[in-house]
Amino acid sequence: MEWLNYHHLYYFWVTAQEGGLAAAGRKLRLSHSTVKAQVAQLEDYLGTKLFERRGRSLVLTQDGRLTLRYADEIFGLGQEFLGALRGQGQFVEHRLKIAATHVVPKLLVREVCEPVLTEFPDARLEFSEGTIEHLMRGIGTHEYDVLLTDSPLPPGSSIKAFNH
Repeated sequence: MEWLNYHHLYYFWVTAQEGGLAAAGRKLRLSHSTVKAQVAQLEDYLGTKLFERRGRSLVLTQDGRLTLRYADEIFGLGQEFLGALRGQGQFVEHRLKIAATHVVPKLLVREVCEPVLTEFPDARLEFSEGTIEHLMRGIGTHEYDVLLTDSPLPPGSSIKAFNH
């Protein structure tokens, strides 16, 4: 198993949540240069840029969004684990990330999702909307669990998915 420095991942996670290095530094009680160095070490280890600078802002790259999704799950599970270990319940969150193309009626999206909410009333559904090309990339990187569209996958698609 390959080793991952979870401290570096945590600094990245806080930076993404706070929207920048200075805010992350304040929350972590570290200098922004320390946080920047830790995130840079994670980027070097992963071999990809997680943020790109746009003006004075940091914006997540596609790999950064994927990393953030996994970091959310990793640190969420960590908190759930500590709560369960300390006898604070064993709440398991059900989360489903759904994407739909612009042409799919929102009422239809709601009807498709209704059985999920009936079965899991505490489920957390997250919705995204976009073009088929953009959303297909999200399916390929596991950014979404379900894609609702008015057409099947393009023939010869490199994305491993099923049409229903």
